Amino acid sequence: MEGYFSPTVIAFTIGIPLMALNGVLLRRGLSPDTVGIIIVVELMTCLTIMSYYNGGINSASIIWMLPLPLMGQFLLGPRFGVVCALVTVGEVLGFYILDKQGIAMPTTLSTSETLQFHVLGACTSVLFIAGFGWYFDKERRHADTLTRGSEERLRMVVANAEVTLFSTDRNGTITLFAGKEPAALHSSIFEFFPSSEAGLIHEALNGTSCKFSVDIGDRSLEAWLAPTTDNSGAPNGATCLVVDATHRKAMEAQILQSERMASLGTLAAAVGHEINNPLAYILSNMEFVLNELTHPVAMDLPALRSALVDAQEGAQQIRRIVGELRVFTRPDQTGERRDLGAVDVRGVLNSAIAVAAHEMHHRAVLVTDFADTPPVIGSAGPLGQVFLNILINAAQAIAPGAHLENEIRITTRHDARGVVIEISDTGIGIDPEHLSRIYDPFYTTKPAVGTGLGLSTSHRIIESLNGRIEVESRPNVGSCFRVLLPLADAQAVSAMQAASEATPSANVAPPKPDTMPSILVVDDVPALLKSISRMLRAYEVTTATSGRQALKLLSEKHFDVILCDLMMPDQTGIDVYEGLRASSPGDELRIIFMTGGVHTEQAKSFMLGVVNTRLDKPFSPAELRDAVAQRLAAAATVNDASTISG
Repeated sequence: MEGYFSPTVIAFTIGIPLMALNGVLLRRGLSPDTVGIIIVVELMTCLTIMSYYNGGINSASIIWMLPLPLMGQFLLGPRFGVVCALVTVGEVLGFYILDKQGIAMPTTLSTSETLQFHVLGACTSVLFIAGFGWYFDKERRHADTLTRGSEERLRMVVANAEVTLFSTDRNGTITLFAGKEPAALHSSIFEFFPSSEAGLIHEALNGTSCKFSVDIGDRSLEAWLAPTTDNSGAPNGATCLVVDATHRKAMEAQILQSERMASLGTLAAAVGHEINNPLAYILSNMEFVLNELTHPVAMDLPALRSALVDAQEGAQQIRRIVGELRVFTRPDQTGERRDLGAVDVRGVLNSAIAVAAHEMHHRAVLVTDFADTPPVIGSAGPLGQVFLNILINAAQAIAPGAHLENEIRITTRHDARGVVIEISDTGIGIDPEHLSRIYDPFYTTKPAVGTGLGLSTSHRIIESLNGRIEVESRPNVGSCFRVLLPLADAQAVSAMQAASEATPSANVAPPKPDTMPSILVVDDVPALLKSISRMLRAYEVTTATSGRQALKLLSEKHFDVILCDLMMPDQTGIDVYEGLRASSPGDELRIIFMTGGVHTEQAKSFMLGVVNTRLDKPFSPAELRDAVAQRLAAAATVNDASTISG
C-alpha cells in the first residue's frame, strides 16, 4: 500500500490543483489553445510519474495514458492529437524496453490496489475531463462569439466606408467579400476592373503584388492586390483592397488650386507694382490727349500720336501680365491625365518668369539658357505652377540687397529621356536633415512665408506626368532643382500644331462695304459695348446690355454674328446659347463668347462642351475683327454648301 499511497497520491495531489489553476489562466486572458497545451502536458507528466512509481509497463495507470491523444484532439485539433499519440506510444515503448532489460520499477500494485486505482482513476478522470471539457468548450464558444462579433463589426465598418475588401481563389473567383455589394461573391475579379488592368491582376494571382488606379464612371478607385499562398508557399489566390478616392482627389484638386492662389497671393504686391507702372503712364498720356483735344486749334498732332502709342504700349503690357496670371489661376487645369497635351516648356517658363520677376529682380540676376526643346506631355497650368513654386523658393532663398552678387539660372535641354529643366540659385541652400522631407505636405523651413504645400504639390504634378523632380543642395552655396519631363507623342504634337495654325492671323480681309453683315454685341459693361462698336464700324452693330435683352432682339431679327459675354448678372451667355438653340437650332453656333475668365464649374463644363470661338478679355481690335471675319467666312461656306446640295 505504500507505493499506492505515496507517489500516486502525490501526483493526484499536485495535479488536481494545477488543473484548477488552468481555469484561472483561461479567465486571465490566456488563449484556449495555450491552456489546452498546458492541460495535456500536465496530465501526461502526472500519469508518467504515477506509471513509473507503480510498476512502469505493469502499472495500472499506464492505461490512462491512452485517452490523452483523444483529449489532445478534442482540445487542440487533429495535429496535436497525433503528437500526443506519438508521445504516448513512445513512453509505453520506453517502459516496455526498460522492463525487458530487467530494470524494475519502484513499486507494483496488488490486485486489490489496482482495482481501487482503476475505480478512483476512472471516476476522477471522467469527472475532470467532462467538467473541464465543458468549461473549456464554453470558453471557446465565448471566444468564437467575440470573434464573430468582431468580424460582424468589421464587416459593418467596411460596408459603410468607401472601402471594399475581398479575396479570390487561384482563378480569380471571389470567395470572400466585405463591402457594399455582397452580390459580388462568387463573381470573377476580372468583371470589376477594365480589361486594361487584366495583366496586373494575373500577376497578383501568380504571386506579384501590384497597385493601380482606375476611373469607373464618375468614381476614381485605387486598388491594391496582394497574392495569398498555401502551406507550401505556392500562390492560391489574391486579396484585394479597393478604396474610393473620388472625394480625396477632388480635395487634392482644391488644395492644388488653393496652393496656386496662395503662391499668387504672395506676389500680389509685385503684380500690383508691375501693373501700376504702365497704368500710371496710360492715365497720364490719356489725360494729356484729352487736354490737347480741348484746344483743337493749337493741337500738336505728333505729340498726340506719340502719347496714344505710349498708352497703347502700356495697355499691351497690362494685357500681357494678366495673360500670364491666367495660366496659373485657370481652374480647369488640374494636371490629371485627361487634360494633357503637347506643351512648349519655354513658353510656360516665360510665363512663370513674368509672374515672379518682381520677386527675383531685387535679389538676384536672372540668367536664362533656353535650348530648342521638343514639346512635352503636360498641361500649361500645372507646369507653370511647378516652375513658379521653384522660382519663388529660389528667390526667397536669397537675401535682398545684393542682387548683382547672386544668380538664378534657368536652363533647358533634351536628351533621349525627355526634356530637362534646371533652376539653380546661389541662396542659403537646404540642410541635409531637411532635404529628405522637402516634398512632405505642410513641411516648410520658412513658416513665416510658406504654406509647406508648394514643393509637395509640384512633386505630385510631375509624378502624375510620369516625370521626375530632383534636387541638389549645399548649405550656403545654393540649390538646383532638376525637372525631367517625357516627350509628347506625335498625336499630341499634331494637335498642338493644328491649334497654333487655327489662331487668328490678322490677315482676314474685312467685309465689303455693300455687304454690311449684322452683328449683335451682348455685354453688361456699356463702355465695352461702345469700344467694340467702334472697332466694328464696318459692320451693322446692335448692342444689348443683358442676356434677356439679347434673346428678345434675337427673336425679332436675324444676326450674322453674336458676340456675347459669358458671365452676366441677369441671364448669362449660357442662357443666350440655350435659348437660341431651343428657338432656332444651329444658330447657336454663330455665337462668339467673350470672357474675362471661367470662374464657375458650370461655365467651365459648358465651355469644354461647345465648339464656339472664345475671345479672352482684354482682346485687341485685330483679334476681334479676325474672329468676326472667320465666323462670317464659316457661315458663308455652310450656306454655299447648302445651296449646292439644294
